[in-house]
Amino acid sequence: MKKLLTLTLAVAFAFGVFVPLASAKNYDTSFKLKPVSGDGNSGFSGKGRKGDADPFYYVTTESGTVISNNLKYKVRARAIEGSNYEYASKPSKDQKGKIKSLAIKYYDPYLSEITSGNYRKHYYILAASLHSGDPDKAYTLKGKWNP
Repeated sequence: MKKLLTLTLAVAFAFGVFVPLASAKNYDTSFKLKPVSGDGNSGFSGKGRKGDADPFYYVTTESGTVISNNLKYKVRARAIEGSNYEYASKPSKDQKGKIKSLAIKYYDPYLSEITSGNYRKHYYILAASLHSGDPDKAYTLKGKWNP
């Protein structure tokens, strides 16, 4: 009985100590977007660092006039390099409505750094672009992302 209790406490302690260290953080995003052509970015939000070596980042969208008007939009990760925002992933496919959970893989050189354990080397930011709607209007989009 003592061995079972000791094992149970050891496992509980390990989860209590190690899981928070490996967990990633969600960042709020808030965009004000105007329609663009191509894959151009029209907004940046949610600056943060990765908290794990997962080669994917995750996006959810929750509200905004982009969603209520059922407009087409894309998201992509950018790495912050000084005053520049370098591409860290391909843009998502066209999205409409809320995103419950979208997973997109980083690409090199960021992918190699992340998977080799250097995931905290860069700050990342989420970029969004709007591909439908009235070009004279600005639309909002809010959600979360986990770099």
